[in-house]
Amino acid sequence: MDESVQISAAQLREHAEYFGTYRHLVTLEMAGRPLDEAYELFFSRLLKPNPSKLFHAAAAATEPLLLGTDQRDSLARSSAPRLLALRPGAVVLDIGAGDGLTTALALMDREDALTLIPLDPLDAYLDQYANRMRALPGQISVSRCINAGIDEMLQAHSPATAGLDERLDAVLSYHSLYFAQDLHAFLHFTLERLLTGGSLIVAFAEDRGGFVGSTARDFLEEVGLKPDGDERAEGGPLARFFGLGDEPPSTAEVEGHLRQTLARDDFQVVEVERQATRVYGHDPGDLVAAALLGDVEHLGHSRVAEMLGYLSRRLKEAPESFDLRLTLTGPRTNMLSVAQPQTLIVLEKR
Repeated sequence: MDESVQISAAQLREHAEYFGTYRHLVTLEMAGRPLDEAYELFFSRLLKPNPSKLFHAAAAATEPLLLGTDQRDSLARSSAPRLLALRPGAVVLDIGAGDGLTTALALMDREDALTLIPLDPLDAYLDQYANRMRALPGQISVSRCINAGIDEMLQAHSPATAGLDERLDAVLSYHSLYFAQDLHAFLHFTLERLLTGGSLIVAFAEDRGGFVGSTARDFLEEVGLKPDGDERAEGGPLARFFGLGDEPPSTAEVEGHLRQTLARDDFQVVEVERQATRVYGHDPGDLVAAALLGDVEHLGHSRVAEMLGYLSRRLKEAPESFDLRLTLTGPRTNMLSVAQPQTLIVLEKR
């Protein structure tokens, strides 16, 4: 594990201008841009490729995939055994597929044929996804790309689901459920399309101990853009939906909770794993930009500038609450990081 040291509020007070400079630069970066472009720019900070992984064959086997987050490496390691074990010719729906980095990493060692159907609202990501899968050494194909968001997919007569009558061996949802308005509908939709024995692999960041979602919601509540109450419950809405509490739950506890919630029992929960992952940045601007990903679509440009100030203040006043650290060794040497734990849950259709 890379060596790191925690940064204190006293240290930050000595270098207050450090945060101010990068906050100003992030504000300039998004000035006049549509919010969807700002979102793409901020997200790119997390997806900084690790050059050693790309260009140094001897280091590639052990180096992390990305510099801005270790979440994808953790997900790929956890998902790979299940994806590699799928039957030859298996069909996988990849929801919120993005550019395919996580899925591709998990499939690097697969030799048997497998068909992927990526769904994402951004055309550019879908093009990158298809190109990335073509470059894999195995028999991996992309039968078609669905340019839609998760809510469009769930609509009864949506063009996104027209013809989506394939029986699926697996459904992947890596950090995409934040955009689903109806989680019940999502689970029912998925279970209806999975083959017996098929898997749903879900991953999401919890607010508990995390920087991105919790700071975004705190700010929106402070300025009156989100109501107090249910949205502020401990752990966040996704954690509550899946029945996660303060203590690590068993698969039986999550399964019982979901069966009662969904009023169906044709599935079992086979894995629940909490992963102590982090978000990394080369400067404070990277960290506050990452935090904006939590709710940037709710903000106008003036509010984004206001939120940047709020995030900088939160980090400076209470860095220990997000375990703000400086990395001293390894591929992320001299990078700052904050805690951003994620949870992996795997359901299997019965």
